[in-house]
Amino acid sequence: MEKTKIDEIREKLKINEMDDFTKKDLFNKFTSIGGKVIEETEDENIIEKMNYDDLNKKNKNITIKEQKKIKKIKKEDEKNKINIIFANWIDYISSKLNCFISNITNFKVTNFRNNFINLILFDFQNALINSRMILASVLYQDKYIASEIKKMLCFNSKDFPFYFEILYKYDNLFNAELFNQLNIIREELKTVNKAKPYFIFLFKNLYILKPYINALKISVDKALIYERDLRKLEKNITYSNIRKLYGYIDFIFYKVYPKLFILIDYYYKNDTKDKNIDFINYLELKEEDQIGFLTMKWKKELEEEAKKMKKLKEQKLNEEVIEKEENNKNDPIKKGLDLIKKYINFKQILEKFSQEKDPRILFSINDKVFLTYTLIDFFDKEFSFILNSNKVNYNIVFDFGNRIDMKKELLNNYYKLNGIYERVNEYLKILRDLKKIEDDAFLNIEEKNALHNQYTIQRSQISKIIRKETSEIVELFLKNFLYILTDYRNEKKVLQNPDDIVEFDLKIGESRICEGQKIINIIENAYYIIDAIHFLLIEGELGGISPIVENPIYLNLDNNEVINNEEKIEDKNKKS
Repeated sequence: MEKTKIDEIREKLKINEMDDFTKKDLFNKFTSIGGKVIEETEDENIIEKMNYDDLNKKNKNITIKEQKKIKKIKKEDEKNKINIIFANWIDYISSKLNCFISNITNFKVTNFRNNFINLILFDFQNALINSRMILASVLYQDKYIASEIKKMLCFNSKDFPFYFEILYKYDNLFNAELFNQLNIIREELKTVNKAKPYFIFLFKNLYILKPYINALKISVDKALIYERDLRKLEKNITYSNIRKLYGYIDFIFYKVYPKLFILIDYYYKNDTKDKNIDFINYLELKEEDQIGFLTMKWKKELEEEAKKMKKLKEQKLNEEVIEKEENNKNDPIKKGLDLIKKYINFKQILEKFSQEKDPRILFSINDKVFLTYTLIDFFDKEFSFILNSNKVNYNIVFDFGNRIDMKKELLNNYYKLNGIYERVNEYLKILRDLKKIEDDAFLNIEEKNALHNQYTIQRSQISKIIRKETSEIVELFLKNFLYILTDYRNEKKVLQNPDDIVEFDLKIGESRICEGQKIINIIENAYYIIDAIHFLLIEGELGGISPIVENPIYLNLDNNEVINNEEKIEDKNKKS
């Protein structure tokens, strides 16, 4: 049990050791000086009360300290707020003075100076109008030209897909209604505040384009040079227009923009001297104002349009195919196209070039030379043994007195394919040179464009030659195979071993589409594929002037449905 204070006093006075007389004498003295006798429980209550009072006193001290701290923090916040407001006022006064020193407004910032009025309403407006006149033919006068340039700048600029959007935004800097409203700065007094919303709107569009000045100049180059190629314009006219646009761009962003920035800075400091708003929010910049928003929108639109066109063409093709199938269910061209779709994946072939760092990686998937080369290379790898090996035996026959050595004819035609491969290597060299020109940072614009144009013309010419020569060789094969198949269905003189099964010494994991098939069936498939290639070169997407396939109809350039080796082998075993 804990000792009370009375117990402690008793011990201290050694009361327990006193006799009765001494205790009585001590008590009398205690009461004579005013002492009182109390119960022990009352003593404990008094002690608790004293402890409680001590605790309250301590808590009170802590509360006072906390209140002092809070007051101190509030004072510091108020002081900081005053400092911020003071700093904002200093910035405001500074921006006001800057407008005056820069010859934009009078000292009170109520009226604009004549020099600034002329800069905006005459020089700046004329620069925008003249720019628009040059760009009109590129952006909207001729819908076909505008559409082609839009596709080129949006889809074919892998390094920076926003060239067309930047050019479009630059052209839209001129707003006739806006400049009509800005006429108040010339016609009225005290218009600095009245003109504020117009200048903020004008500046906002410039502010968005300012980081892209170099890209804007590149987009001007690309658009005007592509227009020149499409329209067959004089070089001098194109380069003169490019230089003019360069001059207007430099004037707008290095003469006008700094003045407008000073004015907008004054508006901003004036409107935010007693509140905190960041500059971006002050200009009310939204997501749709940022570079890239329109490009994504246009890309979706163009992709949707391309899908619709492709669907319509496919529908038309399907109707034609159905009609042909009804007329001739054994159409060799259709069978050949089906075999091409089944066994050739153009996308995978390009990916393989990339993985192996093959020079042929310079090809694009829609390049007509790449597609022609891939088809011929496929025919060569899979069917050349029927032209140059002993697996197929041919008889020499006489047809109306003419000696026909089919083995020799097929071999001679096969050797002609080497000329195609040499042409393809020449074509690849031009693609390498074009890439070097694009990457050369030391060439000026005119030199770069002149060389680019020169090599582009060469590329187009060689592309046409390759496709023409390929179609001629393919036509020879077509006649050879047709002769062999016609003879087989009638007299059976040419082929010695039409029913022999072809087998190859294959490595593990390797496959050939002709493995396990009869020779006559292999020649039929070769005929179908050659007939399909001939059709593509003469009537299909591999014909024409352009070196690029824009809207493939018969070839599936996005095909990922290539049959794997096991499926190929299973399919061939079923046939055999």
